[in-house]
Amino acid sequence: ATIGILQLKYFSKILKSYIDNGKYFDKTLANIDGLSLMKYYDSSEPSYWLYTIKVSNRIDFIKMMTKNGIMASPLHKRNDLHSIFFESKVKLKHLDKFEKEWVHIPCGWWVSKKDRTYIVDCIKKGW
Repeated sequence: ATIGILQLKYFSKILKSYIDNGKYFDKTLANIDGLSLMKYYDSSEPSYWLYTIKVSNRIDFIKMMTKNGIMASPLHKRNDLHSIFFESKVKLKHLDKFEKEWVHIPCGWWVSKKDRTYIVDCIKKGW
């Protein structure tokens, strides 16, 4: 608890860096062939804790990013794949499609302006 309380004084600065990076990606990754940005509700204010995009050929995209020293991954397993849901499993065709396309790219406080420019430049070159 003490560590958490002490970290609170840095929270605003850290959150701002996530949001700045996310907004930069929103602007610079728009209109790239094979890549779609997430849509946000007009009334929402995303924190960009993760920067999620949809890409065609996700495996090739991840390989390209890895080759360029950039971490990219789907990160999380779908909740409906956990054993607790086996008995109630239903077909989720839209989620099945989304699962093949979504990937996260670095967006956190550690991503500098130089880093994010490099990330965008690599993506724009294609995969």
